[in-house]
Amino acid sequence: MSQYKDCAVGDTCYFWFAANDATGAAVDGEMPFFDVRLAGAAAGAAPKASGTPTLLTHANYTNGLFEIAIGTTGYAVGEYSVFCTLTISAVNPAGFVGSVKVVAAGTNLHAITAAIKAKTDLIVAGYVTVQAPAQTSSGGYVYCSDDDLDARYGHINVDAWADADADANAAKITARRLAARTYAGARFESRMRASPYSGSIPITDIAGNTPLVVVNINVMLAGYWLSTLRGVSDYDKEGNPLTLLSNDYREALLTIEEIVSEKLKLDVTK
Repeated sequence: MSQYKDCAVGDTCYFWFAANDATGAAVDGEMPFFDVRLAGAAAGAAPKASGTPTLLTHANYTNGLFEIAIGTTGYAVGEYSVFCTLTISAVNPAGFVGSVKVVAAGTNLHAITAAIKAKTDLIVAGYVTVQAPAQTSSGGYVYCSDDDLDARYGHINVDAWADADADANAAKITARRLAARTYAGARFESRMRASPYSGSIPITDIAGNTPLVVVNINVMLAGYWLSTLRGVSDYDKEGNPLTLLSNDYREALLTIEEIVSEKLKLDVTK
Protein backbone atom coordinates (compact mmCIF):
# COMPACT_ATOMS: atom_id res chain seq x y z
CA MET A 1 0.00 0.00 0.00
CA SER A 2 1.48 3.33 -1.06
CA GLN A 3 1.68 6.49 1.02
CA TYR A 4 -1.07 9.07 0.75
CA LYS A 5 -0.92 11.67 -1.99
CA ASP A 6 -0.14 15.26 -0.99
CA CYS A 7 -2.65 17.87 -2.17
CA ALA A 8 -3.52 21.48 -1.31
CA VAL A 9 -7.13 22.62 -0.84
CA GLY A 10 -8.49 23.51 -4.26
CA ASP A 11 -6.23 21.16 -6.21
CA THR A 12 -7.44 18.15 -8.19
CA CYS A 13 -5.95 14.80 -7.20
CA TYR A 14 -6.02 11.77 -9.52
CA PHE A 15 -6.23 8.02 -8.90
CA TRP A 16 -6.37 5.03 -11.22
CA PHE A 17 -7.49 1.42 -11.08
CA ALA A 18 -7.78 -1.56 -13.43
CA ALA A 19 -10.55 -4.18 -13.71
CA ASN A 20 -10.19 -7.87 -14.56
CA ASP A 21 -12.75 -10.65 -14.74
CA ALA A 22 -12.48 -14.01 -12.98
CA THR A 23 -10.17 -15.34 -15.72
CA GLY A 24 -7.78 -12.42 -15.30
CA ALA A 25 -8.75 -10.77 -18.58
CA ALA A 26 -9.03 -6.98 -18.68
CA VAL A 27 -12.68 -5.94 -19.03
CA ASP A 28 -14.59 -2.69 -18.62
CA GLY A 29 -17.33 -4.09 -16.40
CA GLU A 30 -20.45 -2.05 -15.67
CA MET A 31 -21.52 0.76 -13.35
CA PRO A 32 -18.10 1.85 -12.05
CA PHE A 33 -18.36 4.08 -8.98
CA PHE A 34 -16.16 5.72 -6.38
CA ASP A 35 -16.59 7.25 -2.91
CA VAL A 36 -14.32 9.65 -1.00
CA ARG A 37 -14.30 9.37 2.80
CA LEU A 38 -12.79 11.72 5.40
CA ALA A 39 -10.51 9.62 7.60
CA GLY A 40 -11.77 9.41 11.17
CA ALA A 41 -15.32 10.44 10.36
CA ALA A 42 -18.16 8.46 11.95
CA ALA A 43 -18.74 5.05 10.36
CA GLY A 44 -22.19 6.19 9.27
CA ALA A 45 -21.01 9.52 7.83
CA ALA A 46 -21.85 10.18 4.20
CA PRO A 47 -18.97 10.22 1.69
CA LYS A 48 -17.38 13.61 1.07
CA ALA A 49 -17.79 12.96 -2.65
CA SER A 50 -19.05 10.21 -4.96
CA GLY A 51 -18.98 9.82 -8.70
CA THR A 52 -18.27 7.81 -11.83
CA PRO A 53 -14.67 7.09 -12.80
CA THR A 54 -13.58 7.92 -16.34
CA LEU A 55 -12.95 4.91 -18.60
CA LEU A 56 -9.75 5.40 -20.62
CA THR A 57 -10.61 4.72 -24.25
CA HIS A 58 -7.50 5.43 -26.31
CA ALA A 59 -6.42 2.50 -28.49
CA ASN A 60 -3.17 2.18 -26.54
CA TYR A 61 -5.07 1.35 -23.35
CA THR A 62 -6.44 -2.12 -22.63
CA ASN A 63 -9.99 -2.57 -21.43
CA GLY A 64 -10.83 -1.86 -17.81
CA LEU A 65 -8.56 1.10 -17.09
CA PHE A 66 -10.20 3.91 -15.09
CA GLU A 67 -9.22 7.35 -13.83
CA ILE A 68 -10.71 9.11 -10.77
CA ALA A 69 -10.45 12.89 -10.40
CA ILE A 70 -11.00 14.28 -6.89
CA GLY A 71 -11.53 18.04 -6.80
CA THR A 72 -10.74 19.29 -3.29
CA THR A 73 -12.30 22.75 -3.40
CA GLY A 74 -14.21 23.21 -0.15
CA TYR A 75 -12.52 20.25 1.54
CA ALA A 76 -11.45 20.49 5.16
CA VAL A 77 -7.79 19.79 5.92
CA GLY A 78 -7.33 16.08 6.59
CA GLU A 79 -6.75 12.68 5.01
CA TYR A 80 -9.32 11.20 2.64
CA SER A 81 -9.61 7.60 1.42
CA VAL A 82 -10.86 6.68 -2.05
CA PHE A 83 -12.84 3.47 -2.66
CA CYS A 84 -14.09 2.08 -5.96
CA THR A 85 -16.43 -0.63 -7.17
CA LEU A 86 -17.97 -1.91 -10.41
CA THR A 87 -20.03 -4.89 -11.62
CA ILE A 88 -17.91 -7.53 -13.31
CA SER A 89 -18.44 -11.25 -13.95
CA ALA A 90 -21.83 -10.96 -12.21
CA VAL A 91 -20.20 -9.82 -8.97
CA ASN A 92 -19.60 -6.41 -7.45
CA PRO A 93 -16.08 -6.31 -5.94
CA ALA A 94 -14.89 -3.30 -3.95
CA GLY A 95 -11.42 -1.84 -3.83
CA PHE A 96 -9.32 0.71 -2.00
CA VAL A 97 -7.63 2.96 -4.56
CA GLY A 98 -5.56 5.14 -2.25
CA SER A 99 -5.73 8.21 -0.04
CA VAL A 100 -4.97 11.88 -0.27
CA LYS A 101 -3.86 14.21 2.51
CA VAL A 102 -5.41 17.62 1.90
CA VAL A 103 -3.46 20.51 3.42
CA ALA A 104 -3.85 24.29 3.42
CA ALA A 105 -3.05 26.00 0.14
CA GLY A 106 0.65 26.70 -0.20
CA THR A 107 1.73 24.09 2.38
CA ASN A 108 1.73 20.92 0.29
CA LEU A 109 5.03 19.25 -0.53
CA HIS A 110 5.20 20.65 -4.07
CA ALA A 111 4.62 24.23 -2.88
CA ILE A 112 7.18 23.91 -0.10
CA THR A 113 9.74 22.39 -2.47
CA ALA A 114 9.15 25.16 -4.98
CA ALA A 115 9.62 27.79 -2.27
CA ILE A 116 12.86 26.14 -1.10
CA LYS A 117 14.11 26.00 -4.69
CA ALA A 118 13.32 29.67 -5.18
CA LYS A 119 15.29 30.56 -2.04
CA THR A 120 18.13 28.26 -3.09
CA ASP A 121 18.26 29.82 -6.56
CA LEU A 122 18.42 33.21 -4.87
CA ILE A 123 21.31 32.14 -2.65
CA VAL A 124 23.21 30.58 -5.57
CA ALA A 125 22.70 33.71 -7.65
CA GLY A 126 23.73 35.99 -4.79
CA TYR A 127 21.83 39.15 -3.93
CA VAL A 128 19.38 39.74 -6.73
CA THR A 129 17.86 43.07 -5.73
CA VAL A 130 18.46 44.73 -9.07
CA GLN A 131 15.92 47.44 -8.50
CA ALA A 132 15.57 50.98 -7.33
CA PRO A 133 15.37 51.58 -3.56
CA ALA A 134 11.83 51.91 -2.22
CA GLN A 135 10.84 55.16 -0.54
CA THR A 136 9.27 54.94 2.92
CA SER A 137 6.46 57.06 4.34
CA SER A 138 9.03 59.05 6.31
CA GLY A 139 10.88 60.01 3.15
CA GLY A 140 13.86 57.69 3.57
CA TYR A 141 14.69 54.69 1.42
CA VAL A 142 14.88 50.91 1.83
CA TYR A 143 17.85 49.44 -0.01
CA CYS A 144 17.36 45.70 0.50
CA SER A 145 14.47 43.27 0.21
CA ASP A 146 13.21 40.40 2.35
CA ASP A 147 14.65 38.05 -0.26
CA ASP A 148 18.07 39.67 0.21
CA LEU A 149 17.83 39.08 3.97
CA ASP A 150 16.77 35.47 3.43
CA ALA A 151 19.56 34.88 0.92
CA ARG A 152 22.21 35.75 3.50
CA TYR A 153 20.68 34.47 6.74
CA GLY A 154 17.96 32.01 5.73
CA HIS A 155 14.19 32.57 5.76
CA ILE A 156 13.63 30.50 8.92
CA ASN A 157 16.36 32.32 10.84
CA VAL A 158 15.14 35.79 9.86
CA ASP A 159 11.55 34.93 10.76
CA ALA A 160 12.73 33.60 14.13
CA TRP A 161 14.60 36.83 14.88
CA ALA A 162 11.60 38.92 13.78
CA ASP A 163 9.25 36.89 16.01
CA ALA A 164 10.15 38.93 19.11
CA ASP A 165 6.91 37.97 20.87
CA ALA A 166 7.41 34.27 20.08
CA ASP A 167 3.79 34.00 18.94
CA ALA A 168 4.41 33.25 15.23
CA ASN A 169 2.21 36.20 14.25
CA ALA A 170 2.87 36.60 10.52
CA ALA A 171 1.75 40.24 10.41
CA LYS A 172 4.10 41.24 13.21
CA ILE A 173 6.97 39.28 11.69
CA THR A 174 6.44 41.03 8.36
CA ALA A 175 6.26 44.42 10.10
CA ARG A 176 9.50 43.82 12.01
CA ARG A 177 11.26 42.69 8.85
CA LEU A 178 10.25 45.97 7.23
CA ALA A 179 11.26 47.94 10.33
CA ALA A 180 14.71 46.33 10.21
CA ARG A 181 15.18 47.17 6.53
CA THR A 182 13.88 50.69 7.10
CA TYR A 183 16.31 51.19 10.02
CA ALA A 184 19.15 49.91 7.86
CA GLY A 185 18.33 52.39 5.13
CA ALA A 186 18.10 55.27 7.61
CA ARG A 187 21.39 54.28 9.27
CA PHE A 188 23.11 54.05 5.90
CA GLU A 189 21.71 57.34 4.60
CA SER A 190 22.58 59.22 7.81
CA ARG A 191 26.26 58.52 7.11
CA MET A 192 25.98 59.16 3.38
CA ARG A 193 24.67 62.68 4.10
CA ALA A 194 28.05 63.47 5.61
CA SER A 195 30.00 62.08 2.67
CA PRO A 196 30.89 62.91 -0.92
CA TYR A 197 27.64 61.13 -1.85
CA SER A 198 25.39 63.51 0.08
CA GLY A 199 23.88 64.83 -3.13
CA SER A 200 23.22 61.36 -4.52
CA ILE A 201 20.57 60.11 -2.06
CA PRO A 202 18.92 57.76 -2.78
CA ILE A 203 22.12 55.93 -3.67
CA THR A 204 21.61 54.29 -7.07
CA ASP A 205 23.80 53.33 -9.99
CA ILE A 206 23.53 54.96 -13.40
CA ALA A 207 20.68 52.57 -14.26
CA GLY A 208 18.72 53.69 -11.20
CA ASN A 209 19.26 50.45 -9.29
CA THR A 210 20.74 49.84 -5.85
CA PRO A 211 24.46 48.93 -6.08
CA LEU A 212 25.07 45.44 -4.73
CA VAL A 213 27.59 46.77 -2.21
CA VAL A 214 24.84 48.96 -0.77
CA VAL A 215 22.42 46.03 -0.72
CA ASN A 216 24.95 43.99 1.24
CA ILE A 217 25.55 46.79 3.76
CA ASN A 218 21.83 47.17 4.38
CA VAL A 219 21.28 43.42 4.70
CA MET A 220 23.91 43.21 7.43
CA LEU A 221 22.55 46.26 9.27
CA ALA A 222 18.99 44.90 9.10
CA GLY A 223 20.06 41.42 10.18
CA TYR A 224 21.95 42.83 13.15
CA TRP A 225 18.98 44.99 14.20
CA LEU A 226 16.69 41.94 14.12
CA SER A 227 19.19 39.87 16.11
CA THR A 228 18.96 42.31 19.04
CA LEU A 229 15.16 42.20 19.43
CA ARG A 230 15.11 39.66 22.25
CA GLY A 231 17.69 41.45 24.34
CA VAL A 232 21.42 41.00 24.75
CA SER A 233 23.64 40.14 27.67
CA ASP A 234 26.83 41.95 26.75
CA TYR A 235 28.23 44.86 24.75
CA ASP A 236 31.43 45.55 22.85
CA LYS A 237 33.84 48.32 23.80
CA GLU A 238 31.91 50.79 21.63
CA GLY A 239 28.69 49.98 23.48
CA ASN A 240 27.11 47.98 20.67
CA PRO A 241 25.08 44.91 21.68
CA LEU A 242 26.95 41.66 21.08
CA THR A 243 25.02 39.12 19.01
CA LEU A 244 25.88 36.38 16.52
CA LEU A 245 25.76 39.08 13.86
CA SER A 246 28.06 41.57 15.56
CA ASN A 247 30.80 40.90 13.03
CA ASP A 248 28.37 41.59 10.20
CA TYR A 249 27.43 44.88 11.84
CA ARG A 250 31.08 45.88 12.14
CA GLU A 251 31.74 44.87 8.54
CA ALA A 252 28.78 46.98 7.39
CA LEU A 253 30.07 50.03 9.28
CA LEU A 254 33.59 49.49 7.99
CA THR A 255 32.35 49.28 4.41
CA ILE A 256 30.35 52.48 4.89
CA GLU A 257 33.49 54.24 6.11
CA GLU A 258 35.45 52.95 3.12
CA ILE A 259 32.79 54.47 0.87
CA VAL A 260 32.85 57.77 2.75
CA SER A 261 36.67 57.93 2.53
CA GLU A 262 36.42 56.84 -1.11
CA LYS A 263 38.60 53.78 -0.62
CA LEU A 264 35.61 52.15 -2.29
CA LYS A 265 33.99 54.02 -5.15
CA LEU A 266 30.33 53.42 -5.95
CA ASP A 267 29.18 53.46 -9.55
CA VAL A 268 26.90 56.43 -8.97
CA THR A 269 26.70 59.98 -10.22
CA LYS A 270 27.71 62.38 -7.44
